[in-house]
Order: sequence, then C-alpha cells, then structure tokens
Amino acid sequence: MKGIFRIAATAVAATGLVLTSALAAQAGEQASGTVQVPYLSGNNLIGSANLNGPNAPTKVCVSLLQLHPYAPDVVIASNCKTITAGTVTVSTTRPNCASVHTHVEASVNGKTVWYADSGNVVIC
Repeated sequence: MKGIFRIAATAVAATGLVLTSALAAQAGEQASGTVQVPYLSGNNLIGSANLNGPNAPTKVCVSLLQLHPYAPDVVIASNCKTITAGTVTVSTTRPNCASVHTHVEASVNGKTVWYADSGNVVIC
C-alpha cells in the first residue's frame, strides 16, 4: 500500500513540475506586436500598440513622448493595461507644436519581454 502512495505522490509532483516549467517557459518567451505612429483624431493626439498573442498576462504600457533635442524625451500621456493580446491606446489633447512618437513596453512579472518605438511625427 505504501508503494502505491509513493507512486501517486511522485506522479503528482512530476505533473506539478511539468506545469510550472510550461508556465515559466511561456512567461520567458519574447512577446511581439506593432506600434503606431501618433495621429490626430479631432483635437486629440492618439498613440496605440497591438500585442500579438496569446501570451501570459502581460502588462503593456503605451506612452506618447515629446522629443527634446537637449534633454530626455518627455512623457505627455501614458496608459497601462494587463492583457494576453490586443490593443492598448493612449490619448491626450493636441499639443501646439511638437515632435512626438509612441513608445510601448510589455512586461511579464516585472521582466520586459517587448518594447518598441514608432517613428517621429511633427504635430503643428
């Protein structure tokens, strides 16, 4: 009888190890997607990114950045969502005149798995 319980316990432990390894491998894979150049819609400046999937639950942050020649770029709007796949959008009121781009960063358990920047566009 003890032998049956040992075999059953070993099988349960092995199954748990396989499932844990599969989830860790999935979380460790690199995500992919697309990022759009910011565009105007009415009086709003909009940036968006699409995360291809399926993925482990992934925190996707999309930011609109204004470029500065002598300083780091400035975040003018940002939005984060936890998704497995899909689109994340951010918008803000139209700036007077600025060179802007969209930046996206996706992370799983705090580890960045994908990031990208769109091309720059001048909004005046």
